[in-house]
Amino acid sequence: MKTLGILGGLGPASSNYFMERFTALRGAKSDQEHPDVLLFSRASTPDRTAYLLGSSESSPLPALLDSIYRLEDAGAEVMAMPCVTAHHFYRPLADASHGKLINMLEETAAVLQRQGVQTVGLLATSGTIQSGTFVGVLENAGMKVFVLDTDQQSRLMDFIYAVKAGKLLRTSALERFGTQLLSQGAQRVILGCTELSLFRSKLENKPYFDPVEALAARCLELCTGAPVHIPGVVRGS
Repeated sequence: MKTLGILGGLGPASSNYFMERFTALRGAKSDQEHPDVLLFSRASTPDRTAYLLGSSESSPLPALLDSIYRLEDAGAEVMAMPCVTAHHFYRPLADASHGKLINMLEETAAVLQRQGVQTVGLLATSGTIQSGTFVGVLENAGMKVFVLDTDQQSRLMDFIYAVKAGKLLRTSALERFGTQLLSQGAQRVILGCTELSLFRSKLENKPYFDPVEALAARCLELCTGAPVHIPGVVRGS
């Protein structure tokens, strides 16, 4: 099996959640059936949204590149970056990597395509929305994308930063954002920020999709060479 490297700390709780899903989807019967994992939780990486919105001059790219190099030097062969906003920098990171840096946004679009989804709502940071990175990937996959209005997007950012600060928030507050997008015609609502992914277990049997699931499944497939089924998702041909 191949060794997985994780560009973590973006934020730390999201890295932990990714590891939980990566471990759970394996369905292993012993420790030895799991792939080896290297986690570099670089919480000091500059704020991605602040940089993309122009409120900070500190680019996260140098730290992300250094994380890539350190993980590869330590033996990582497949790499994951469980942060949606950081995928704005995916191309230079992938170009700098000798290994395989998985694109979480493309994996999400691929899974939703297999489900026949044509319209999606995107809950994400303002950096992700303004950069158009995720919207572009979804539209290239043939999907119509709905996003929040300016006022609601600002409220969502407050919610996301509260999660980063460790505050206990009600799932109903998150669902209000999702309901707005569903009312516009979205078939699925994407939890397009890994802080929002932390609420996925409380949203079972509802039309939400977690990109962390798609990322964890693809990483497992590349590390183990075996197909991985995401619970609740029908695999296509």
